[in-house]
Amino acid sequence: MIAIFLKGTIIDFVNSKSGNIAFMLEDKEKNLYYCYTTQKKPFGTKLDEVALIGSILTQKKIKIEYLYNITRNSETSFNEPKNDWIYKLSCSISIILTIIFIISMIYVFYISSYYSFMLSYTISIIIIISIVPNLIIVWAITYLLSNSRRRGKILQNQIKMLKDDLQKLISEESSRNNSNIEAQSGINNCTYCGKEVPLNARFCTICGNELNNE
Repeated sequence: MIAIFLKGTIIDFVNSKSGNIAFMLEDKEKNLYYCYTTQKKPFGTKLDEVALIGSILTQKKIKIEYLYNITRNSETSFNEPKNDWIYKLSCSISIILTIIFIISMIYVFYISSYYSFMLSYTISIIIIISIVPNLIIVWAITYLLSNSRRRGKILQNQIKMLKDDLQKLISEESSRNNSNIEAQSGINNCTYCGKEVPLNARFCTICGNELNNE
């Protein structure tokens, strides 16, 4: 899966047949995206402006991993680390079965020098039939779980990088908003002492230096 960054407005929440929380997101180019999460966490309402990071399932279908609600100045993470005890258990069983198989074959090879070939051959067949199929199954499961964990780590790294970019974007927008508020309130800062002075003042009322209002 590939992580993607989206910013837009929640147009409306939609019903999901699988019981997921889903909504339609409209970006500034008027593109619509179906965004959903399997975790029932409160994160916003209709018409909230949000920025989210998600994994692409199809071109317009996004599974939300992280969401920042710009309107409410709140964030919600949906990408919680999963318990990998199943992978560890599968690895342990695979290793134990492999060791048992190797020891059994060594034992068969050892007794073949003392007993008849037919007996050792029969024991070998029994061991192979009873252990090898299970060995193949558990190693296949371990391989699939390993690939899933690897893809999850790649996605986590992508989300981390996008989240850093998102935080920078939010900080820049916050700085611009603060600057606009200061400009609208008719307050400026002295370039010498940094104190607040009236916007059109020629001299600082604190330090007395002449101000450049150009």
